[in-house]
Amino acid sequence: MEAEFAIRSATPSCLVLGETSNQRAHFTVLRSGPDSIGNRRQIIFNNERGHMTFDPRDELWEVTFETYYDSYYNEQLSDFLINRWQRVDEGTKVLSAVTASGSAVSGWALWSQPGFHITWAILAGLAALLTITHAALAVPGRIKDQTELKRRFAGLRTDLETFRYRMRVDPDFSVEDFTKEFVAYRNRYSDNIQLLKNDLLLTRRLTQKAQSELNNFLKDEISSN
Repeated sequence: MEAEFAIRSATPSCLVLGETSNQRAHFTVLRSGPDSIGNRRQIIFNNERGHMTFDPRDELWEVTFETYYDSYYNEQLSDFLINRWQRVDEGTKVLSAVTASGSAVSGWALWSQPGFHITWAILAGLAALLTITHAALAVPGRIKDQTELKRRFAGLRTDLETFRYRMRVDPDFSVEDFTKEFVAYRNRYSDNIQLLKNDLLLTRRLTQKAQSELNNFLKDEISSN
């Protein structure tokens, strides 16, 4: 014989199991809060074996957030790297243009004065070095690669947002159908990860900054998952 109990709780961790003489009892926990799809979680408790299993919909909700978070993080990181490489690119171009022999700045009489002549030589040498480094590091190619990565991760992140909205709207969604769809998203994520490369400007400080800003932006969702 089976019995079903509905338990309402303001927190997902609060659960009261009533005594029952049945060998198997079904407990349906109705929760309030943004961390629950449809504010529902099912727990099946077997008195004889002491075994509990959770509603697979909640498990799917949690794992989709992990992929959503990772995609968002990589999107954020690519955006930071694009900004850094663009500063290198623009700085090199400006300095090269200024120190070019035909530029107006190079013709200033100021540079022929004592002291300034050495300054000009240093600037010209720095510009030449940056130009060589710019070409060796393939800066435009790095910007292009990071822009493509940002586009890919942003697209995946947006699709996962829509996917999770659909789970909220229809809490009785088909586990089988949504699992297949999620597997497709995981394959896209795997393909994106394969495109990641080591980057000269990717520092520990930058990764920490990206993660800190993302955690702050998603703090409500993180606390509920």
